[in-house]
Amino acid sequence: MAAISGKATQRISVDVATSGDNTVITFPTTGGFDNLGPRGAIHVTHFILQNTSDTAYTVIVKDGTSTNMNGDGFLLAANGGSMSFDGGPTPLVLSSKTDLVLNVSVNAKQLSGWIIYYIE
Repeated sequence: MAAISGKATQRISVDVATSGDNTVITFPTTGGFDNLGPRGAIHVTHFILQNTSDTAYTVIVKDGTSTNMNGDGFLLAANGGSMSFDGGPTPLVLSSKTDLVLNVSVNAKQLSGWIIYYIE
């Protein structure tokens, strides 16, 4: 794990090929994270997501299963369309104890990339 502003971060790979909601980071309920109280949340510091298929589609970043964090989503062009986030010192903070979900509009088309985050 790398350190960003003194935080222990984790990097995960994204590999999604299913339409609808896809949970990519699950808020842990063990390992001490269950003792964070009401403030425990996933903080996303960076991500890159890329459409590696031959069809354009929309990706919505969600805070849990109900809150869209980027409105109606981003349309990713076919064959390499991408979206990125570089939060620097200001991460994207999810609601307390919720998962990070990516909603993909088209089934059987590949979304790839990575996400860096920490939990606090």
